Amino acid sequence: MLIRLSAVLLTAATLLPAQDLPLLPQPHTVQLGSGSLKLLHPTIGFAAKPDKDDALVERALRAILQQSGIQPAASTTAPVILLERTSPQSSWQWDDTPGPNSSEAYSLKITTTRVHLKAATARGLFYAVQTLSQLLTPTATLRVLEIADWPAMRLRGFMLDLSHGPFPKFDELKRQIDFLARWKANQFYLYSETNVELDGFPLLSASARLTKAQVRELIAYAHDRFIDVVPCVELYGHLHDLARIETYSTLAEMPHGGEINPLNPKAQALIRDWVDQLTALFPSPWFHVGMDETYELGKVPGRQLEPAKAGEIYLRHFEQVSSLVAAKGKRVMIWGDILLQHSEVIARVPAGTVAIPWRYSDEPDYDRFVAPLAAAKVNSLLGSGVWNYYDAVPDFDHTLRNVDGLAKSARKHRSLGILHTEWTDCGQVLLRMADPAVAYGPIASWNHETLTHAQVYDRYARLLHPRHAAAVSRLLATVSQSQSALEKALGTRVFQTLWANPLEPRRLERARAHAAAIREARIQSESAQATLLTLLKDGPDPFYESLLYGARLLDYIALRQLYALEMDGFREALAKDPKPANYRLLFGVEISETDHSRLFDLMDAAGELRAQLRTLWLRDYLPYRLETAMGRWQGEFDRWRNLQEKIAHPARSYREGDPPPTMLP
Repeated sequence: MLIRLSAVLLTAATLLPAQDLPLLPQPHTVQLGSGSLKLLHPTIGFAAKPDKDDALVERALRAILQQSGIQPAASTTAPVILLERTSPQSSWQWDDTPGPNSSEAYSLKITTTRVHLKAATARGLFYAVQTLSQLLTPTATLRVLEIADWPAMRLRGFMLDLSHGPFPKFDELKRQIDFLARWKANQFYLYSETNVELDGFPLLSASARLTKAQVRELIAYAHDRFIDVVPCVELYGHLHDLARIETYSTLAEMPHGGEINPLNPKAQALIRDWVDQLTALFPSPWFHVGMDETYELGKVPGRQLEPAKAGEIYLRHFEQVSSLVAAKGKRVMIWGDILLQHSEVIARVPAGTVAIPWRYSDEPDYDRFVAPLAAAKVNSLLGSGVWNYYDAVPDFDHTLRNVDGLAKSARKHRSLGILHTEWTDCGQVLLRMADPAVAYGPIASWNHETLTHAQVYDRYARLLHPRHAAAVSRLLATVSQSQSALEKALGTRVFQTLWANPLEPRRLERARAHAAAIREARIQSESAQATLLTLLKDGPDPFYESLLYGARLLDYIALRQLYALEMDGFREALAKDPKPANYRLLFGVEISETDHSRLFDLMDAAGELRAQLRTLWLRDYLPYRLETAMGRWQGEFDRWRNLQEKIAHPARSYREGDPPPTMLP
């Protein structure tokens, strides 16, 4: 029980003002006292003999203190920072119910003489240390208070896509784990279609995969931060990287397609082999078998099936895979989209299955994706997503609304928690710029009540960017507003318009109707760029650098559509008054003049973005797929260069009455 101080009791429902304690996640209760404690050279000690997990906590605590400029002293006297375990139970429990007595609960008491961290497990102590790190001030002063805290949800996972876009360097994967640990995540899902080394399959993703030794190292690294690395693989669909290899093409539903044929005995043997290897490699008690988006199931021309028949084939394959995985002592997880499409099979999924219905769009209610599973008593883990995978910059506002909505449904239907995902489908996602959106998954699944976006941005900025907190907080809102406004104006995900020709009639028509919104989105992106350039004057910062690229990309996408409108307007003006002087002005000068014209602006911007992307890519990723991305940018540059050549040369030969040149290929 908390010792009551002369203070006001604050719960998650009655939060401290954001300017007082920038804590993320928000602790369940905070009780403020009077006075403070200054940590000069604090001693650290345990109430009882520490075990190896306790030692991990002490190591984390010492690292945090040293990063804050605080040098712990040798433990020759009574400890100033006392860590107390109240039970011998394991930190690696997954079935206890969240609450004040759960394995992840902790208390943190700061008096004028001591810091006392108490928990049933080392994991709980680790979370107390993370909260303590957020309370440290630049003067090494701690406010007197007491905190009692535990997570609202049992599972707080994050999934990183290794299969669709750039492949992160190994150090970047470690950075992700460190980043997640500070927000009290307890699971890290490695999404791999064929990106983990498997014995006997040397051709699979040879340029972009983790070796088994790297997987083991990453698992150990995460373990030291009390995070479980969960394999998130694909054992039905999303296997084009397998099927495109001729040796395995006959195992697919369609040769060189994207799904295996679950009725093919050789395909079944391959799945058994993969399950054997992956369950031996990953010690996690959880195993995610994938099996989402089976586009070919029952739909191959000439072999179409009635939906009920397709559902039965899907269920039979899942039962076989589930049996293989369960036999290895693992608990089976599966994406929930196909189960929901064939809801008649939900009641028959194998006992113990955890279905993961995913939804990344911003919707007022997500209950319809969870209720069918809850009605059939199938455990669920809800899949949220960083709104970034077809975008210039992350839409932080959208992401927060998505996570909050799913967290609300998770609490209502007693789901196990949230699996927050980051996909890289567009092939050019930069992970660093999404950090605030990534953090919010574990934050929201720990919180007992929902914070406002302003609170989240303010606290995150004060914790991660204390020197520029106010500017960064505004920046997160600004880029979200710019991204959202441009998406609505263009009528589709922003990145999906990048490689399309903005001079196509249907795109011109859409842009003409929403020109004011496109201009406003561009102005917001320019504001974000100005802020980031100012912040970078203090020195390099990977988050600022990545987000600056994103803001410039957002600016460029808006600019190319605005310029397309203007160039089409020049074409219409020349058609009405076809004089050589008008051609020279509108086409020779305004559109295509060397160095200072619309087409040269677009060439300059495309070239600069290409170069900037290369630099940032090689900072965080392997070279895999880099040249594909560069090729697309070269194609964008060539689009405008070819148009400039087409328009500029006829300037001297244009005769009065000639029709305007077409600006389409």
